[in-house]
Amino acid sequence: MKSPFFWQNAGLLLLLIANFAFGVWLVVRTPAETPVDNVDSAAIVEGSSNRKNPTAWRIILRVVCVIYATASCLILFVLGLQFCENEFSALPQECWRQRNSFPQIKLGMTQKQVAGIVGEPQDVYRRNDNDQYRYLLSPSGLPEYASVSFNADPKNAGGDVVVVDKWPDDGRLNALNGWWRSHLYCEYWSRLRTLCDKAMVLCWLGILLVALATLLPFWPCKDWHSLALYLPAVALTLGITNEATQRIGWRYDLMVLVPAYFVIAVVWVFRVIHVANK
Repeated sequence: MKSPFFWQNAGLLLLLIANFAFGVWLVVRTPAETPVDNVDSAAIVEGSSNRKNPTAWRIILRVVCVIYATASCLILFVLGLQFCENEFSALPQECWRQRNSFPQIKLGMTQKQVAGIVGEPQDVYRRNDNDQYRYLLSPSGLPEYASVSFNADPKNAGGDVVVVDKWPDDGRLNALNGWWRSHLYCEYWSRLRTLCDKAMVLCWLGILLVALATLLPFWPCKDWHSLALYLPAVALTLGITNEATQRIGWRYDLMVLVPAYFVIAVVWVFRVIHVANK
């Protein structure tokens, strides 16, 4: 069962994918050394290139592009996981099903009829002879709970209680279904701790993958443009994000992260020395 905001959220996810692809394109297109055919032309090109685009600026530009691509990838994965959780896991599916079925509830229906339309309530509030069924219409329970109030049917004294009121009414629910920005706030920003937990796990895994990648033999370092020299920028971005999203408590992850940082730093130093000596 799709949420009323499925296509808007999917469109946002496509924009994040396009943003990540743009970040990768920036890394690939970062200006490198200009290839030449002979020594004389090399000297001419090197002199003009250093005046227009010195090596230091090329390195800084490439670092910025790598950080941008890494941050774009992290945001894409975090929000992509949140999108999948909000749309396809069991509890949100039930919430969206109840939300889409809620307009079918009409005044005068019995409790059995209501349960047959939207299912069993998450909570039942009883006061005297009145019952109130409460439903979650979104995974976060926001912007508001839905409720269906029952009371004795004045047309059938002694019979089943019937619906005398429901909230939100059809007009209010239609308005809520059109408030995409409120939906984003409720399901994403108000659940910031959940997003931080996802980012923390992804950063932890990402740092381990970077440490493994630095040890693999298929990362040649021919010049300052070599991508292997910029893997520490990826690790730095992930490391800062990991520290910013940590919960207070015993840092068990440091037993793995510290050796990973050490491996990345040592291999990077050897690569820098190798390139500098060429």
